[in-house]
Amino acid sequence: MVERTIPPNAPLRSGKLGVAAGLVFLFACLTGMAPPSFAQGDLQEQVGRFRTQAATQERLDLGSSILARLVDEPDDVLEAEVRLALGIDLVGFERFAEAREHLVFALALARRIEDSTSLAHSAWELGVVAFRLGEFASGIEWAAEGADAAEAIERLDLLWRCTNIKGLIEERSGDYPAALDSFARGLEAAEKAGDLGGTATLHGNIGIALMNLGDLERARDSFLRARELQVTSGSPSGLPSTVANLGDVSFLLEDLDAAYEFHVEALRLREELGSEVELALSYHSLGAIHYQRGEYRPALGRFEQALGLRQRLGLIPEQAATLAAMARVYAALDEDDEAAQAVQKSLEITDDLDMLGRQLGILQSLAVVLEKQGNHAEALEAYQDFWALEREQRSRETREQYARFEAELDSREKERRIAALTLEGELRDLALDKHRLTRNFLLVGSLLLVVVALAGWSAWAVLRRTNRALTLANVAVRQHSEDLEAASERITRLEGLLPICAQCKSIRDEAGAWHAIEGYFADRAQVSFTHGLCPSCVDDYRSEARLAPPLPKAEEPGSRESRT
Repeated sequence: MVERTIPPNAPLRSGKLGVAAGLVFLFACLTGMAPPSFAQGDLQEQVGRFRTQAATQERLDLGSSILARLVDEPDDVLEAEVRLALGIDLVGFERFAEAREHLVFALALARRIEDSTSLAHSAWELGVVAFRLGEFASGIEWAAEGADAAEAIERLDLLWRCTNIKGLIEERSGDYPAALDSFARGLEAAEKAGDLGGTATLHGNIGIALMNLGDLERARDSFLRARELQVTSGSPSGLPSTVANLGDVSFLLEDLDAAYEFHVEALRLREELGSEVELALSYHSLGAIHYQRGEYRPALGRFEQALGLRQRLGLIPEQAATLAAMARVYAALDEDDEAAQAVQKSLEITDDLDMLGRQLGILQSLAVVLEKQGNHAEALEAYQDFWALEREQRSRETREQYARFEAELDSREKERRIAALTLEGELRDLALDKHRLTRNFLLVGSLLLVVVALAGWSAWAVLRRTNRALTLANVAVRQHSEDLEAASERITRLEGLLPICAQCKSIRDEAGAWHAIEGYFADRAQVSFTHGLCPSCVDDYRSEARLAPPLPKAEEPGSRESRT
């Protein structure tokens, strides 16, 4: 017989040590290696208040506070949103230099996170800032980038605004053909979007560009279309300017009657809106039309109305223009003294304000008045001043161009520095990503270590229970083997020669005692006996007892022959 047993395994002490080490490692990763962070709830509360608050100094301070918080925990999407909002607010407050810094940052972040909507919006606002600061080259680049981004995502509202500001900058810089192309691109987008206000604005800007190019007929058509759209859309704010532009282009076309009607309509619209600045402009334009018609007294009356409003509103450069126009009217009325006084007042204003362009026209008017009065020496002196001032103006224009060039270089340098800061931020983010990756790797490793240790511990417990069960099974097998061996020994003792009585059939054991055969085998072989008589013994027994033989067995019913 083969005995099979499984030896007990040693306890898995390494499982306990692995669990302990894994827990310690996990705790270290969660506490010591996590980067510093701030209270997210507090930041989200600040962001919520910032988004719902109106453009005030408090909102600007809140936005600056949020940006300071984002230094510790960068969030490019949130920072781009906050900087864009701050830039828009600062543009509204006419703090253009501050607005530019935030908007350039917002533009760089939008490029980085590939948010075309934020990019187009930031570029449009930067175009507005560049237009107001005179940074024409940068403004055109920003507006063009915004237009391309808006077109890529089919944001037609941003597309026409970007192309419109690009056209205005190009027009201001004197590139009227490029301005027309930009306005035409914006007009197509505004019409496709169904934006009547935007379409009217672009038609008006196209008309101004065509006026500057001398294409007066097409300019008048554009202004007429703009007026039609403004009336249809119910937009009264831009309508007076459009009607006034129609008056100006009609004046240049020498259609004085149409020019007068348009300016009278513009005057009525401006009176309804209550805009005194534009009212003064209408009075001045009507005075110019009367002067051109030879209606000098009505012209003088309109100019006096314009001068009175401009003096009350403190519009000093505009006062100089009106005084110069009045001087021409006085000269036409042969009121030379009044003409000279008007010219002198106008010249004083422009001299105080250092307005070379206005001074040139005034000096020329003064020279004409003095020559008409017969003061040829003074007229010659006025002409000499005019020529000297003209040379100075050319020199100043050169210096201004150089200053604009330096300003654009400075703007580009600031943009380069901001790009460098953005790159530095990207490198910092990469370092943080590496830190997070390392932390996550260690966390996963520690978790795997804990899982393996727990699995080892569980396997050790299973093996321990299995070993105990196998040990008990081995004990049972061993006991059963011993029982079988004992039985085998008993069975073996029955083999060989047995002394048996010839008469009573008793059997003698090893000790010499006689046992009945039934008891002998019952003790040794676990055999039980039952008694009966064989047929031979039965016959002998009957013969000895002189008993009658047994009756024969009845035949089976089916074995008898049939009887008739």
